[in-house]
Amino acid sequence: MSHSDDDPDAGPDDNDEAPTSTSSSAATGDHYDCGAAWTTANYRLQPRVTRWKAKRRRWLHQNPGFPSRDARGGPRVLLVTASPQGPCGSPDGDRFLLRATKNRLDYCRLHGVDMVHATARLEDPELRSAGYGDGWAKLALLRRLMLAHPEVEWLWWLDVGALVTDMGFELPLARYEGAHLVVRGDSYQLFQRRAWDAASTASFLLRNCQWSLDLLDAWVVMAPKGRARHDAGELLTATLAGRPTTSPRLYTCSSPRRSGGWTGCTSRTSTTCTASGRRWSAREGHGEAPPGVRR
Repeated sequence: MSHSDDDPDAGPDDNDEAPTSTSSSAATGDHYDCGAAWTTANYRLQPRVTRWKAKRRRWLHQNPGFPSRDARGGPRVLLVTASPQGPCGSPDGDRFLLRATKNRLDYCRLHGVDMVHATARLEDPELRSAGYGDGWAKLALLRRLMLAHPEVEWLWWLDVGALVTDMGFELPLARYEGAHLVVRGDSYQLFQRRAWDAASTASFLLRNCQWSLDLLDAWVVMAPKGRARHDAGELLTATLAGRPTTSPRLYTCSSPRRSGGWTGCTSRTSTTCTASGRRWSAREGHGEAPPGVRR
């Protein structure tokens, strides 16, 4: 599944002399049903950024030592993952975390991909108060990395429990030309059944552009406590069947449908997930992990 617009940064973003003020409702309104009480963002990831395409283009021009292309001429990719600061609850957990980290490092070394493995506590106080600090913190992390690394074209989020099972796999970035979000999913399950498990955020690609920054703003408004989260919860429960905490990502994808397009995506990367109400064992050969997946 890929999400694209004709040009997310078109218009004022291409003009360095354009005014920088932007209405918060205009920036996120397309991601919500018109008239919803919580469309005005009670909370935003900071700092507020506009005209990112023009700013990024200017930065690249002023810093030729940091090209947006890698040594092979392809778009520069940054693989992002995160894990807790402290040790796991068992030695086996630490051992598998080490193996997963080595798996990513080996893949990045082979394919010229940069990597960030965050272990710092990045929870924003507002996100922590929502009770989902560890899960929601990746939104702030991705945003900070976008702004700190303008030379990166794509950010590839990979959950700490995910492995690359084919070291020869090449990201088919040429297929995603014009797309800004690539996530594995099922269009029928999402748009027809509105199933909560129609898409997985364990592994997804996010282009470093203004559209992506706006998406993160639209996503994070569902996190804080209070009216915004209460109303968002009611909306998501009414919209998605069997709603878990991952449903805000699905809702921003599925409503409205006209804002995105679906294409077939490769299935050569496998990730391990925790299904709602069920856990897979941390030991190989136990549990109900998908074929070809090891955790």
